[in-house]
Amino acid sequence: MKRNEAKKLLLEGKKIGEIFDLIPGQDCMIYKGKWPDDPEVSDEIIYIPDIDLNDLEDDDVPVSEKLGFLYTAKDFLNQTGGNVPAAKDLFHFADWQNPDVQDLMDCMDDKEAKEIYGHTWEEMFGSQMKEAAK
Repeated sequence: MKRNEAKKLLLEGKKIGEIFDLIPGQDCMIYKGKWPDDPEVSDEIIYIPDIDLNDLEDDDVPVSEKLGFLYTAKDFLNQTGGNVPAAKDLFHFADWQNPDVQDLMDCMDDKEAKEIYGHTWEEMFGSQMKEAAK
């Protein structure tokens, strides 16, 4: 399902849990779809983080805000600077939280990243890392 399709259903009053097949995450309920064959062009929603923590079933939360929690592969690619293997790993890692490449960076150093992704974190995110350190 794409965001525009989900938006239509949410505006009709449907709940996230009625639209998506939720599964248990880390002490919560999440939606986890399938990683697409062509992640750079897919607009399918593949991940929704912790439903309760993000108030996604709350009628008082605007639909526009809820849509920000419906992630596609492109969102994971944006987090990883376009590195497809890192984006896929981040997708598989996420089990409650919003996608954040820092989760991968916390699990491996630059040497491991270079071996797995072909680039160090510094090479992928040098300027962003320097800004975050300020």
